[in-house]
Order: sequence, then structure tokens, then C-alpha cells
Amino acid sequence: MGIGWANLLTEKRNKKELQCTDRWGTDEFDSKEATRTEYKPPAGSAGGKDKDNLIYSYDFEVDNNALTLKQTFSALVIAVIMFCVVCSTVLIYQFKSFLQVEFIEIGVPSQLSATCASLLNLVQIYIFKFLYQFVSTFLNDFENHRTVTEHEDSMISKLTIFTFFNTYISFFYIAFVAGSISVYTDADDDAISNQCGYTGCMAMLGENLLIVLVMSLTSDKIVEFIILPTVHAMGLDNLNWETIKRIACCQCCASGDSGGSKADMEVIENYRMSPYDFSQRLSDYTTLFMSLIHL
Repeated sequence: MGIGWANLLTEKRNKKELQCTDRWGTDEFDSKEATRTEYKPPAGSAGGKDKDNLIYSYDFEVDNNALTLKQTFSALVIAVIMFCVVCSTVLIYQFKSFLQVEFIEIGVPSQLSATCASLLNLVQIYIFKFLYQFVSTFLNDFENHRTVTEHEDSMISKLTIFTFFNTYISFFYIAFVAGSISVYTDADDDAISNQCGYTGCMAMLGENLLIVLVMSLTSDKIVEFIILPTVHAMGLDNLNWETIKRIACCQCCASGDSGGSKADMEVIENYRMSPYDFSQRLSDYTTLFMSLIHL
């Protein structure tokens, strides 16, 4: 029954895809797509400037061997960063074991150590997320993809894989590792419990999921609806010497275009707004993707 339903759904999707391809004229779009202006062709490529017609030709050749080597290097760098995420996660829960023993000795409920570990894990997630944005952008530009589709697909793969790993490595650690690691007191060598504590791994896993989900969604919305609009209103998204002087004179929110009409002011304000580019779309869809997985 399930197999038949899956086949029916797949056939329906393929039919819809063919209809859209025919309607929008996107058949063989990838093979006919124009070259990115940022693309750096290999030496001796057929593309370049036409001296007779003074136009640019974008029919560049692609060095597949160089691209493969660059993608291999990117994969190694990403693997190293993932290893650092694993090491930091292990250190966090080793610190959690230390807090668990200390809390018992001073009479504090040991379950609070799990809360501290979840908060530290949340900080770790955001630190690596911030650093990886720069690393992934550099690696994607370094790979030098010819078309916009290839460039965006590579960026999506990098961010999706790492974001999933960075967010969920602690959940896998709690579910499969923490329960098998014993925690000892300083007085003797008898194990008092495992890293999950007396409440068990399921309770600790649920608490970690709740803290990561709620705090990540809350922080993303604060950044999107409060911090970024404030930064844009103050003109800090394009920081220069004139902006610094306006801030110093407490004129960051003042407008010098008081002579225009209301419609003109709206056009100017819309022009000054930051564009909703690929990186912003990718960030929003990645957040949505992680939220759906959480649920």
C-alpha cells in the first residue's frame, strides 16, 4: 500500500514537473545557462573578449579536474570544522559531568547541569554557525562554479549539511553516547550515575530539544525583526565616514530629504532598503528546514 502510494505520488510530481518545464521553457536549462560574471575561466579557454565586435563571449570551458580538486579541498575543510564541533560537544558534556558531581555535593539538583549543558550547546551552535558562514562563502567562491545554478546548489549543500550536523550532534550524543558514560564522585570510585543523570536520557534529550528550538527561533526573529531594521534605520548596513558623523551628531534617524513629496520619499526609502538576495533567502529557508526537522 505504501509503495503504491509513493509511486503514484512520484509519477504525479514528474508529470507536473514536465508540464511546468514546457510552460516556462526551462528544458535543458542547466546546459544552456549563461556563465556567471564572477567566473574565472582557465587559461586558454574559448571565452573572452571578441576584438572584432567588442563584446564578451560567455561560452567558457570548465576545467573539471581543477574543480574536483577544489571540491575535495572544501570537503576536507568542512570535515575538519565538523570534527571541531564534535570535540566541543564532548567537552561541553564532560563539563556537564563535572557540574553534575559538584551540584550533588553542594545540595543543588543535579538536573540543572543538563540545563547548563544545553545553554552552552546553544552558544556553541551559534559560534560555529557564524564562523561557518564566512568559511562556506570563501570555499564556494574558491571552487569557481561556472553558472549561478551550480554556485547556489553548492552553497545550499554546504550550509544544509553543516547546519544539520552542527545543530543535531548534541542530540545524537545524548541519545547514543551519554547513557554509556559513567560519572564518579571524588570520594570513591563508585559510579553515581551516567551523564544523563537520574532522570534518564529521554528527559535530558527533551530538555535539550526544547531549549535549542525555542531559543534558536526566538533569536532568529529578534535579529530579523528588531536588530536588522534598527541597523538599517541607523544606516549601519553601509557604514562610512558620513554615517559615523551622523551618529556622533545624533542625526542617525534624521532625514535630509524633507523637500520631496510623500510618494518620492517612499520611492527613496524603498531604494535604500537592503535587497532580499540569495544569502538571505538561503538563511530563511535553512531556518525553516531546521524548524520542520525539530517538529
